[in-house]
Amino acid sequence: MRNLAALLLALALFAPLVATAGPVQECRNLSQRIDFFSARLERAQAVDDSLWQARYAGHLNELINERARTCPGFSPGDQAQAAFMELLKLGGQAALTFFTMGMM
Repeated sequence: MRNLAALLLALALFAPLVATAGPVQECRNLSQRIDFFSARLERAQAVDDSLWQARYAGHLNELINERARTCPGFSPGDQAQAAFMELLKLGGQAALTFFTMGMM
């Protein structure tokens, strides 16, 4: 019976994360790619290579535009913090229900 309760609790905790994994993960992936190519652009500027600068700047602009289209208002830090706080809230509610045996 405890195993069943633990399984149901785990499903209840992770179901919202699985349901929203698609677009949020794509936005995080785009943000990581933007960070990567920003570092490459800085390296190209440090080396003073105009061909690299032009290519990386163009690719970086395409990624930024794609993220703006795909993920309006996306901020990786805010999204992650909100998801974590929601998870903590749900965990607290589950713990309260468990330790009071459903009385609260």
